[in-house]
Amino acid sequence: MISIALAFLGCIGWGIADFLGGLKSRTIPLITVLLVTQTIGLVVIVPALLLNLSGGPTSETIIYGMIAGSLGLTGLVCLYRGMAIGPIGIVSLIASMGVILPIIFDLLTGNRLSTLQIAGIVCALGGIFFLTEKNNSSGKEKRKATGILFGFGAAFSSGLFLIALDTASNADPYWATFFDRIIVIFWLTIAFSLTKPGFNFKRSDFMALFAVGSLDAVAIVAFAVASTLGMISIISVIVSLYPIIPILLAGIMLKEKLTRIQIIGVIVALTGIIMVSIGT
Repeated sequence: MISIALAFLGCIGWGIADFLGGLKSRTIPLITVLLVTQTIGLVVIVPALLLNLSGGPTSETIIYGMIAGSLGLTGLVCLYRGMAIGPIGIVSLIASMGVILPIIFDLLTGNRLSTLQIAGIVCALGGIFFLTEKNNSSGKEKRKATGILFGFGAAFSSGLFLIALDTASNADPYWATFFDRIIVIFWLTIAFSLTKPGFNFKRSDFMALFAVGSLDAVAIVAFAVASTLGMISIISVIVSLYPIIPILLAGIMLKEKLTRIQIIGVIVALTGIIMVSIGT
């Protein structure tokens, strides 16, 4: 039960963080958003590491932690870019379909999918098909389509990220998240020095970015610890329910409207995720 509770904590943390991060990426340069939030996240992760310090990191933790960080950063770039130009709710939901990769990973490493899991994956993929529906080829619709493509990029990267972080966390989840964040900040610092986007944002924007960084850090630590207590497929599926939060917040705060077909897609995709979770 502890692993399930931690997975839901990760779900909530990533859901709110991704909504706020994607929203702020519409007015603040993406590299700035990521560098500020990931640095704040490191500040949050370090005390957790020190409080649970039980020795030095293994080479596996360092290597896979850095691989996870690089994949996670790629996923975040795709996700925030997709949210910046496309519908936040839909892009977020498509990105969550990366959960299929950890399930496949479990299958390849000896675990088997149940009939309900297979049906759930089919539903999830069917939901994606409906979500990509667009009414015309106007410039606005093309931007939405591009945003959706970024969502697929985020799905692929995030799925591999979950697998890499799970592997890195086998020895110590706290060191794993530390090295994950270190490599992310390293890549972002290089990108920031090359593009020079600056730190021009309001105090209210900083508070939002602080919330994003803190929630993201809590979520990644929760997932890393949960993955050591339960199966990666179960934990990943529960965490992947996070799009429910951006969808609700986008509808309430941004008045984002979905077509009837896209609403069907949301229902079918979420049903698929729940079926996979129940069938595990």
